[in-house]
Amino acid sequence: MRRKATALGAALARPPKLRCAPSKIAGAGLGAFAAEPISEGVLGRQRRSYGTPPQAVGFDRLPPPQPVGRDGPGEATRGRLAALLARAGVDLPYVKNRLVYTSLTQPLLLSEEFPSATQRVVYPRDQCLDWPAEAEAAAAAAPVEHPDQPGLWLLRGALSTDECAAVSEAVAELSLGHSVQGRDPGVGVIPPCDADAARSGAPDAEATWPWFEYWPARYMLPLQPGGGVDPAFAANELAALHSHNCTDARTWPALSEVPGAGGDALRALERIPPERIAPFAGRPPLFVQLQALERGAVIAAHVDEPGVGGRAIATTVIAGASEVRVGAVAFIVRAGDMYCLTSAARDDIDHEVYSGTEDRLSVTMRFG
Repeated sequence: MRRKATALGAALARPPKLRCAPSKIAGAGLGAFAAEPISEGVLGRQRRSYGTPPQAVGFDRLPPPQPVGRDGPGEATRGRLAALLARAGVDLPYVKNRLVYTSLTQPLLLSEEFPSATQRVVYPRDQCLDWPAEAEAAAAAAPVEHPDQPGLWLLRGALSTDECAAVSEAVAELSLGHSVQGRDPGVGVIPPCDADAARSGAPDAEATWPWFEYWPARYMLPLQPGGGVDPAFAANELAALHSHNCTDARTWPALSEVPGAGGDALRALERIPPERIAPFAGRPPLFVQLQALERGAVIAAHVDEPGVGGRAIATTVIAGASEVRVGAVAFIVRAGDMYCLTSAARDDIDHEVYSGTEDRLSVTMRFG
């Protein structure tokens, strides 16, 4: 038991390589995502600690909303404790999520799974490659494939700061003010679709869709692609997609109907991969995933499922700089940056998102 505790303590005490500045939008609530990019110099100067007390509160609002079926006084106590720790320089949501994901990734507690038949190890973070300087500079003007990792593409500034802010606003409206299914008062869990119903009729797309927490501190909000979801794909692969609670994809909000500048930015984003990145040419968009990741949480090493995951994947960060690893390559992505996985980078190696000290909002677009 002492060895287990020592290993867990050492893992928690080892701070993430990346430190992100907390949002400057005071009191903005659940959607307090910073839209402005964070410079490499700022990242390098961040103090290593167990997290800095946020000026804006992310998914763990202080105090949090009264969840369905939870004890009110207990929640109030939790809010007071979080506020007290914040004044002492401790970011409680960050520490909580680090503890949760440190425990989930301990080999003694969870059997180790290798992500693919060809890759038998998860690359150590401190031994990964970066983007060569020339390729990094070129990615500011056009999508660039990593010279040492086929299928990994990077485009800096796919969205501007203003476009990222507009998308953040659109997401807040889509999610009913960042409501969470089954957690916020009056917000129920959208049930899985019935197999027979998914193969009949033509239900209307919803205008809004609360977040679904499919894993601790990780939230999904699905969208139909610009041309609508393929009915057969919705009835089969998407009907078994547990990260969206196996809901009927035909009822997901339609990208074509997202209003305002945020909707315009998302639709323009969907056109970038097929028009500017060769492996995406001719591939239809399958579906869109808005994803939120609380500070301190991670997206663990994985390879996307071959069918429902799409043959080519493009992810754009909307808010919250973070560090991503794809195979043996680790790099920082900031608000507006797009990275893509095709061919070997999509099928043969794993990828993950490391924990950061800022809530991350991103959009992933999958192509067939």
